[in-house]
Amino acid sequence: MIQGVRRHASLGKTFAALAALLIIMFGYVLLGATIFLFIEGTLSYKRPRTQEQEIRDATLEKLVELHELNFTGSNTTFRAEVLKELIKYTRLIRTTKETEEQKWTYDASLLYVVSLVTTVGYGNLVPTSSPGRVATIVYSVVGIPLTLVCLGMMGTIMARGFKFVAVFLFEDVVTEEGEAYIPLRVSLGVMFSYLFLGAVLFKSVEPAWTFLESFYYCFITLSTIGLGDYVYGADSEKDTQFVVSVFYLMFGLSLLSMCFNLMQDQALYQLYDFLSFAIKKYREYANSYSTDPRLRGQAAISSDETE
Repeated sequence: MIQGVRRHASLGKTFAALAALLIIMFGYVLLGATIFLFIEGTLSYKRPRTQEQEIRDATLEKLVELHELNFTGSNTTFRAEVLKELIKYTRLIRTTKETEEQKWTYDASLLYVVSLVTTVGYGNLVPTSSPGRVATIVYSVVGIPLTLVCLGMMGTIMARGFKFVAVFLFEDVVTEEGEAYIPLRVSLGVMFSYLFLGAVLFKSVEPAWTFLESFYYCFITLSTIGLGDYVYGADSEKDTQFVVSVFYLMFGLSLLSMCFNLMQDQALYQLYDFLSFAIKKYREYANSYSTDPRLRGQAAISSDETE
């Protein structure tokens, strides 16, 4: 009874700590989204839109300089230098246009912040200003450890709840000691079921995606690889679509943490069971050796022959 009271008290403290951590995490994410929206969505666009003109002027001056130097150089060198400058100009103009096409809305900024703290890093939205890059570094240094602690604690609590439910659903999860250990097939089944449901969801709301592309997006997202070739809502005018990705990502990472906790417990139980079996067999062999006169006689004969 005393152990039960202590267990409930420990569980209550864990829930209280998780609730406080979730509040801190929620506020940290909202604060980060506001900061990046202000830096990249407001300050970046207060600069004069003369970047393209500056690039054109610099390129023109370089071409004039090359033309003047051509009077003393070879025609082949002149053409090579002109071609190099034109290629450089094309790349700079393209980069400038891609930067201007980025949409820093609040929901997009929210997804950017979540992709930072979860280390997904889609790459479809990036800071273009120096303050934005500095803020990204500082924000990630604090946010990534905070997220790992939060996901780990959520995974532990979800694993306890899943064990409690699994006792009524599966017959082979309870050991002789009364502890519940979830088989590996169940944990893997939960993981792939979540990926499958995510693929069905994103396929239904992204008509341009195939089922394989949706499943690929879910896997790349939850594994935190985040290649960025597929980002849900990136080409849509509806900013609320980013929120769907945020919730799918955060809950999915918590679910993966739960599954990893269950698989870790199962692996440790299997290892303990194997070691217990090995020690038991060794003791049986040692006892049979000490009580069997034939084995002791053979050992004595071997000892005499050695002498």
